Amino acid sequence: MTGWSKKIGLILVCGALSACQTTGNGRAFSMDEATLTQTIKPNQSTKADVERELGKASVYQFANGYETWSYQKSVGIPRYVDYVPVLGVFTQFVGDRVTEIAFLFDPQGVLRNIDRRLIEPPPKASSQPAPAPSDAGD
Repeated sequence: MTGWSKKIGLILVCGALSACQTTGNGRAFSMDEATLTQTIKPNQSTKADVERELGKASVYQFANGYETWSYQKSVGIPRYVDYVPVLGVFTQFVGDRVTEIAFLFDPQGVLRNIDRRLIEPPPKASSQPAPAPSDAGD
């Protein structure tokens, strides 16, 4: 292999191992907390204001008329890499890091609350079998 082909191969592998996925237009994650609350204000901003600033969200509707709009940014290794020989052995135990910004709207469409949080990745399944139940108590 020549020097250039090694560099191109390394760039392709690095690109395959890094991934980022967002909901909306990504602006929610480029703003710090102060800028976000100056642009989008609880008890004042509406659904239209939030959508105009941040794009479409994942929407969860409740029976009482309230809605939660969720914008998520996921950073991690793409799941298809789990099936790549050799690489998958190492990547199958790595979870994605997900940041979420959630907006709670009342039935009239007015923003009531903003919540930003990091969602911890669930532990990946172990390749070890689960231990058998103990019969020590019988």
